[in-house]
Amino acid sequence: MLETIRRLDALGVETASPLGLHLRREREHPVPTMRELLAPAAGLYPIAELRRQAAALLDTEAPIPGVTAGPVRPELKGIADLHFTGEMDFRVTAGWGHAGKEGVTMPGKGKLLTRGYRPEEEPAKPLYDLLGKSTHDVYLNDSAYWRNVPEKVWDFTLGGFKS
Repeated sequence: MLETIRRLDALGVETASPLGLHLRREREHPVPTMRELLAPAAGLYPIAELRRQAAALLDTEAPIPGVTAGPVRPELKGIADLHFTGEMDFRVTAGWGHAGKEGVTMPGKGKLLTRGYRPEEEPAKPLYDLLGKSTHDVYLNDSAYWRNVPEKVWDFTLGGFKS
């Protein structure tokens, strides 16, 4: 990051340009390191294992035992659990996106119900601190929704984009 800013400065790129401002903002408020993000969970797993799991989660093609492959780890079973109130229907009709000009999809508000945890969803103390004090039910349509998407999972961004 610093090298990029130095090179832009050397080329005479205005610091007021959108790119220059963005790079300076990133330098002043850097993305937290993996260690900073995972420090609260260090009591649950050895740090080397956390690093391996974090790297695996960022590789969308790799199966992750206990998460995307094999039996789901017990502490993750109730998170973002897919539910149907009627027939199994995967149509996205809850207003998450709308057709815009030239085929571009414009984001929408969607349907999100924010609530407290139910007793059976309450995460253990170390995870509670990581996941937040409230949870969401995220709807695809009137029939299908993900129940118990913790607030900090829903609000998580990576590189400025919602994950």
